[in-house]
Order: sequence, then structure tokens, then C-alpha cells
Amino acid sequence: MNRATESELAPATRADESLWLATERLNLAQRAARFGIWDWYVTTNTIVWSPEMFHLFGLDSESRTASFEAWQSVLHPDDQVMAGQRIEAALQEHTVLDNDYRIVTPDGEVRWINSIGEATYDEGGRPVRMIGICSDITQRKQAEEILRTREEQFRMMFENHDAVMLLINPLTGDIIDANNAAARFYGYDSTTLKTKNISDINALNPEQIKAERLSALHEERNTFIFQHRVAGGDIRMVEVNSSPITLKGQTILFSIIHDITRRIRAEEHLQKTLVELTHSNEELRQFAYVASHDLQEPLRMVASYTELLARRYSSQLDDEARKFILYAVEGATRMQQLIDDLLLFSRVGTRKLPQESVSTEELLATALHNLQAAIDESGAEITRDELPTVRADSSQMLQLFQNLVGNAIKFRRPGEPPRIHVSACTLGQEWQFSITDNGIGIDPQFSERIFTIFQRLHAREQYPGTGIGLAICKRIVERHGGRIWVESVPGQGSTFHFTLGRLP
Repeated sequence: MNRATESELAPATRADESLWLATERLNLAQRAARFGIWDWYVTTNTIVWSPEMFHLFGLDSESRTASFEAWQSVLHPDDQVMAGQRIEAALQEHTVLDNDYRIVTPDGEVRWINSIGEATYDEGGRPVRMIGICSDITQRKQAEEILRTREEQFRMMFENHDAVMLLINPLTGDIIDANNAAARFYGYDSTTLKTKNISDINALNPEQIKAERLSALHEERNTFIFQHRVAGGDIRMVEVNSSPITLKGQTILFSIIHDITRRIRAEEHLQKTLVELTHSNEELRQFAYVASHDLQEPLRMVASYTELLARRYSSQLDDEARKFILYAVEGATRMQQLIDDLLLFSRVGTRKLPQESVSTEELLATALHNLQAAIDESGAEITRDELPTVRADSSQMLQLFQNLVGNAIKFRRPGEPPRIHVSACTLGQEWQFSITDNGIGIDPQFSERIFTIFQRLHAREQYPGTGIGLAICKRIVERHGGRIWVESVPGQGSTFHFTLGRLP
């Protein structure tokens, strides 16, 4: 070949190379995007497919040729009639073909295909040629199916749930949807409720409602307290939990409404009761003041003058008169002791609880010192383990130990000296204290009753007292966040336990 021939062929060669490169790029783009190109010559009924069309349909391009028969061979049986009708309609109506259908590849895989095509027509309006593309939309269809299933599940849950639920347009406040529970709660049928705006049923300021609605739109979850007006005009207090959700491509507020009217009324009643209780406590403090001053003095006068009467005129009185005077003195003394104990009981609950670290060993030592006369008189033997330091009111803890140890001495078995042991052990985040004695014991059926004020299990002649001591112990322990109880066997002694929080 001479140079002239070579120079004449060079432009043609370069054009062929460019065409080949462009075709390769197109084929690679089709494969990457999973779409193929088809060209249908309607008048001759011949079809040309790009290589990717064969790949989409799972066909071998070397053993199969592009044809209607090849396309129909992979069409899903349920979509064959529909797919043909859509093509015919597009040709007849001169519209763009846009059709989704299923295919079944030779290896049994089901795929979704979208076909888009547009025809050209001759002067008589007859179709001459239709060119289009096919793309694999299986993943999109699967995602749509999952979304559809979830929306159906949501719809079923929404309609049948017992909770009141509303779907609200966050911008306008229109009620988009309401479930059956909402219709029952608001007293409207579902159709009527869906025509209302949230401001129609909300008794609050409309601007406040709008601000809180828009606030909920930008948060994962918001809780508001509203006053909702139901059919008939009644106002109900409701707690509204709102969350933004996307439904059919639209962001809306999904609101769950709880009727808290009863709870609010109960809280208001409780608040009223607390006010009344505070007032009652104040009156109790006033009573304690009166009792400590105005009642104590007359009692002391009664006791003093009765004793003076007995001393001055004893020789002029017979035995029965002297006995009457003795009864009067004892009664006044008991009344004075009862008032003292009542004052102590009331002060346990009204005094501010200080937060201080106190050594229970030192408190027990002080209590035993105060009880020394009773210890000596009874011959009591008192032992103790190492006791901890706690955070408590030292004066009330002293009273607690003094009452419990004093009871163990008082309720001893006749003819046998008291044996008392005080111990403490850890119980989770608490200290458990125990006071064990060898006294007369307590019938288990009275294990709760003994902590009630004025409860006595024995005659006053047997064991003196007012019946307030253990009630004071219970009140002290409970004020410190603990609990108190007894374990006992009649005739074999008792163990009183109480708990206090451990220091951090």
C-alpha cells in the first residue's frame, strides 16, 4: 500500500476507533447502571438490543437473538397480558411507554424491569419505530414492598390500638388521621374528627400550641401537657407524646394521647391534703406548746397540793382517804409522764433532721449511763460488738438505743437478771442493728401491734409505762429511712432489729 492510500485511509480508521470507543463506553455505562437499549422497527417487527438487554433478561447473546418471542419467553406469566396491552396503548394514544413488569430469568430469578419508550410515526399517524430503555428496578421494588408492608402494619396497629393516636400536619395543625380509640375518647366519629384542626380540640392558646407543635417537629420525641376539649364541652387533661415520622414521603407528627385527668385531680387532692396536713402539724406543734406549759403546771399543782394534803392531815384521815389521795397522786404523775411522752413523740416528726456523722458506740455508752440505775437494780449484763458510725440525728439515736435497751431491762423474766447484746452488721447499703435479750418474749401475733402508739400487752401493775416507747422508736427509724421489726419466742427472749443507711 502506497503512502497516498495510507493517508486516505487514516481519517476513516480514526473515525472507526472513536466509534468503537464510544460504543464501549456506552456498553460499560449500561452495565454499571443496569439498563439496556432497545430499538423496535414496528413496520418490519424487528428488534435490536444492546448487549446489556441480554444481560438483564439472563439470556445468552450468542445463542439468542433479539425478538418479541425472546422477550415474551422471560415475561412473568401474570404480567404478559398487561405488558402487551401497555405497549399497544402507548402506540395507539401516541404516549410515552412507561411500564413496570416482572421477568423470570432462565435460572428462575424473578426481577422487576422498567421499560420506557417513545415511538415515531409516519404522515398517516402509523407507528414506524419505537426506541427505549429497560432498567432493573428490583431493589427499588423490594424497598417499596418493605415500605408498603410496614405502612400496612402501622395502619393495623394504629387503627386497633387502645391508646388514643392522632396523625397531625405539623405546619397547619390539621388532623390527618385518627384511630378508633381517638374517636371514642373525643366523642366524634372518625370522619368528623379528621376534618378538625388540633386547635379545635385544644383549650390552650393557639400560638402556644403551634410553637410546641413545631418544636416537636425537630425533636425525636416531645411530651406536652394540654387541656383537650371533647364533644359536649368537657375539658380533659392529657399528656401528648409527639414524634415526627415519615409516611408516604410526608413528615407528620405521630401523637399518642394519654388521659391524665384522674392523675392530675389526684395530685391536686394530694397537694390539698399536704396543705391540710401542714396546717394540722402546725396545730400539733401549738398543742405541744400548750401541753408543755399550760397542762404541765396544773398537773404539778394537783400532785403537789395532794401530797401536801396527805402530809398535813394524814393523822386526821382514815386508811381509805389516804388510799384515795395516793391514787390521785399516782394519776397526776402518770398523766404528766404521758404528756412528756406525747411531746417527745410529736417532736420526732417535726424536728428538722440534721445530717451529721455520729458514733453509735458513743451513743450506746451514753444510753447505758442514763440507764445505770435500772441496770444496777436489775443486775443486767450488757455486751456489744463493735458498732459503726452513721449519719443521723444524735439525740434521736440516743433516744432509740435508750428505749430499746430500757425495754430489754424492763421486760425481764422474774428471778433472772437480763442478758442483753447489741450488734450490727452490713446489709447491702444499710447497717442492721440488733438488740437481743433473754426476757419474757412477745407472741408473734403482736409483732406489728407493739409499734402502735398506746399499745400495751401487759397490765400497768406488771410493767409500768405509757405504751409510747416503741412507737417513738419506729418513728425515729422511719424518719432516717430505715425500718424496725422484732423476732421473738414467748418465754425465750426477743431481738429487735432496725436498719440505717451506710455512710458513702
